[in-house]
Amino acid sequence: MSLTNIILKTLNLRDTNIKFYEKSITEKVVKGKRSLIYHAYLTYEVETCPKCCCLNNGFIDKHGFKLSRIKMPSVSKLDTYLYLNKQRYYCNHCKASFMCTTDIGNRGCFISNNTKLPIATDMGKIISEKDIAKNNNVSSNTVERVMDSYYDFSTVWKNYLPENLSFDEFKSVKSADGKMSFNICDAKTDKTIDIVENRQLDKLIKYFSRYSNSAKNNVKML
Repeated sequence: MSLTNIILKTLNLRDTNIKFYEKSITEKVVKGKRSLIYHAYLTYEVETCPKCCCLNNGFIDKHGFKLSRIKMPSVSKLDTYLYLNKQRYYCNHCKASFMCTTDIGNRGCFISNNTKLPIATDMGKIISEKDIAKNNNVSSNTVERVMDSYYDFSTVWKNYLPENLSFDEFKSVKSADGKMSFNICDAKTDKTIDIVENRQLDKLIKYFSRYSNSAKNNVKML
């Protein structure tokens, strides 16, 4: 197995267009902490220009690299970063430049998706936002952004409630409206249905009023 494949497996990366340099791992102090740095580059042959859709028949030239520093999950309890040189290209047809892309993280984001997953997992535990940030070597603002991104894409179907509901209260994070939040679960599967940021009665009445009558009538046991 090649060095690149070993490191890809170690960092749980699947983009085989990433290649690691011979001197692929160094140590460096980043933000006052001893950190591991993985050095790699990303390149591949492009078929068309993403700007003008011109075919690469000699119109697209390689145009150097741009370095990105991407936060990765910790290795051996050390902060870990991927220093990734992304290949740049220049289209002689539309005079535009563009870079290689990868699925390591979202566009414009320098925190890998592999780093966001354990943050999202920790959100289901009864621990503070500050502890989640400490456990994953990120800032509290990063935890809030990850939390918001997962919440934005999770829509609750207001036309259905399970027959058996269970509730639990937990201490809210600073960004929540109330001091205590309200967790609504399916008592049969233990699956979280939704989280209400404030447990106060008027807030809960307003929340459940959004559900249809048929959904509320379906509930048999609390």
